[in-house]
Amino acid sequence: MWISRHHADVIKRLRSLPGQTTPEFPGAIRALIEDLPDPENILSQVLSRDRLDRQVRFCALYGLLLRLRREERHTEYEHVVARYGKQFDREPYFATFRAIAERNRGDVESLRKAVRFSRQAANDMPDVAGVVHQLAVFMAEYFERKLDPASKTEVAEAERHVDKAIILTDGHIAHYHETKARILAIRRDFDSARVSITRAIELEPRSGRDYYRRLTQYQTTRTRIDLMEQQSRWNDMQETSRRELVEFRAQQLQLLGLLAAVVALIATGGNIASQSKPSDAIVLIEVMAGAVVIVFSAFSLMTSRSWGRILVSFAAGIALVVVPHIFGR
Repeated sequence: MWISRHHADVIKRLRSLPGQTTPEFPGAIRALIEDLPDPENILSQVLSRDRLDRQVRFCALYGLLLRLRREERHTEYEHVVARYGKQFDREPYFATFRAIAERNRGDVESLRKAVRFSRQAANDMPDVAGVVHQLAVFMAEYFERKLDPASKTEVAEAERHVDKAIILTDGHIAHYHETKARILAIRRDFDSARVSITRAIELEPRSGRDYYRRLTQYQTTRTRIDLMEQQSRWNDMQETSRRELVEFRAQQLQLLGLLAAVVALIATGGNIASQSKPSDAIVLIEVMAGAVVIVFSAFSLMTSRSWGRILVSFAAGIALVVVPHIFGR
């Protein structure tokens, strides 16, 4: 059987992989899987051999889960993680497996758990770019899904992690830039987000097996950025309209109060004038009219930009108040 003849060679290659906490490990095991004609079958056989040393079997588990994730076989992925949890839960990478299994469920609470597991893995392997990036991308997805907006501190943490992942890989990993674009869009820096997603499209290797899948993902992210910008503008317009409506209602209430006071003043003044001599009544009515003009002119200062007309009205009101006292007696 073909697998039997090459089984020992595969085990040897798994045993010679760099340590799993080193930055070289993810790339090395991916390269190994790419060389295998039937990686799922071979790695499953290696994993099932309990007599093999622990590290070889864990590398086989890593490769198998990587294959299942690439093919988006989420239910199988979760079952494999649950099956081997007791055997390998102390391995540093196992927290990333749990994070991916939680993320694959899709609900917001599971995404929150995925972020927690990813943060644990990033603390254990701070120099492994893929682990640091996983925390950033799961945080971005969590922010996009939860109802209340992410705080500036949370967004800054996610951006800090994706920037670290980009630096650790000298900026050569395309989908890290896509994650950066998503975080920038959450921060409402849409122009910079477009620059990052364009960078991701340019960097994605055209000879890679996942090229078209990645390209579709990047175009979807670009569309999401446009939609988020439109939503942001719409929210700003709604907030402006709401604020203007509140101010308008306050002004209307003030105006109603002012009109009530003016009506009371006119009624009181008319009652007093009816009981006074004609000359005194005329003076009182003029003063009352001047007071009304002054009050409405002062109120207009809060709602009108026509300062010239307001000043003319204000001067006319003062004249109606002052002139009767100067010439009225």
